[in-house]
Amino acid sequence: MASASVPTTANDPTVKRFLDLPLETQKHAFTYLSHQDLLKALRVSSQFFALACAQLYRDLDFKLTNSDAHDESSSSMRTAEALQTIIASDYNYGQYIKSFRLTMDPRAATSEITT
Repeated sequence: MASASVPTTANDPTVKRFLDLPLETQKHAFTYLSHQDLLKALRVSSQFFALACAQLYRDLDFKLTNSDAHDESSSSMRTAEALQTIIASDYNYGQYIKSFRLTMDPRAATSEITT
């Protein structure tokens, strides 16, 4: 008895793959992914990495709070480390930033921030 062949999309030229879509369509599709899904997409391929980064780094919003200046987990320390990564990384994360906001917790208004 001959087995029926199972159609595959891998060899079907009429089937469009995601990366065959226009870049703007790909970018728009990635706007619907959750933060967790974007983090997973980073590991799929170099094309997905770029699309996910474009969403993850699009809007940066840092909020500084009143914390011990010597605390390595302070918000100002984490912000400084994130900015250092963006600036010094071999991968140009800065190319994706469309907006950047740095706000200060009102309770921390009397704190001095030094670099």
